[in-house]
Amino acid sequence: MPDQSRFVIVGGGTAGWITAFIIQDSLKRLKIDASVTVVEPSKIPTVGVGEATTAAFYVFLSRGVRLPVGRVLICLLLLHLALQHMRHQIVFALVVPLLLAEPLSRALESKPEAVRTSYNLKLILACATAAVVIGVSAIRLSFPFPRGGLVLTPEAALNSLPQRLAGTHVLNEYGFGGYLIFRGVRPFIDSRAELYGDAFLTDYARIVAPDAKALNSAVEKYHVGWTIFPPDSPVVAVLDLMPGWHRLYADDIAVVHIRDANPKR
Repeated sequence: MPDQSRFVIVGGGTAGWITAFIIQDSLKRLKIDASVTVVEPSKIPTVGVGEATTAAFYVFLSRGVRLPVGRVLICLLLLHLALQHMRHQIVFALVVPLLLAEPLSRALESKPEAVRTSYNLKLILACATAAVVIGVSAIRLSFPFPRGGLVLTPEAALNSLPQRLAGTHVLNEYGFGGYLIFRGVRPFIDSRAELYGDAFLTDYARIVAPDAKALNSAVEKYHVGWTIFPPDSPVVAVLDLMPGWHRLYADDIAVVHIRDANPKR
């Protein structure tokens, strides 16, 4: 058997690169020695998963349930957004049931064979559901929720950052972006991948590979003053050897590199 497993993702685009980042992050967490490769043809444009499934979704809605055209279009738009990024799934889950409730109710009422639940059973189910929700919420809220010291919350690393660097540009790990925003730091990248676009994600993948040329180019182009990556990131080893940079802080969650005040030429 080969010493190293290999994951190959056929197709690039936002979905392909995000998948690669998620798999790579999971492999790091599980300490699995494996490589991740994205195969992306340069001459074949990407097809979003939303556009590829809208026709099937319309057929599904139009069979047996009559919807106004406006509601169909809204449902299709929300489905497209939900398939583009997981953050939109919450909106899809909240809005689409409201749009479908009345038409589904009319369709079920028009069928004599439809099973109607008795009022008492509905009341029992509603009370049981409420009791479960309240119980789970009470148990969860009884435990404190720590924000610092977790894998994606490099609190100590950010606390070590000198005030003079707080407003300078940072090159960061993809997974650290959300916490940087929480701390008021503008990240280089975060999980809102759809806002950055395919070209930027491709460049970022080269930077963290790491491609030394791409890394140096990004540092100069974006005037990066400091970086923050997990200790097992390949970028850390490159920055350790890069002229003009040195480690400021390191723990088991994050390593911070900053530019030398007077770099050697």
